[in-house]
Amino acid sequence: MTPTAGRAEVFGHPLEKAAVAFVAQDKPLYRRWSVADLLRFGSATNPRWDRAAAQSLLSGHDIGPRERVDRLSGGQRTLLALALAAGKRADLVVPAPWPRPPSSPRC
Repeated sequence: MTPTAGRAEVFGHPLEKAAVAFVAQDKPLYRRWSVADLLRFGSATNPRWDRAAAQSLLSGHDIGPRERVDRLSGGQRTLLALALAAGKRADLVVPAPWPRPPSSPRC
């Protein structure tokens, strides 16, 4: 849909120029790619890419650069998705609504 009026801003910048990262619940990563492939892709597609920021989330979590995404656990894929968001140096990171137990209160 094309907007007919108004505007959206993120921290005072028009939405189309703001750096926003969305981390989806299903983590739509290229499953046959390696971790290194995804980090290179992030670098090539994000002008503000910060390799150190992305790598810092992965270090210490037994996620090697040659690991294929489809061989990572769900938690490791979540860390990888967050690392890609961190590397993007987004002004705003929007997490997906994570599943919660039925008895947990809504925030």
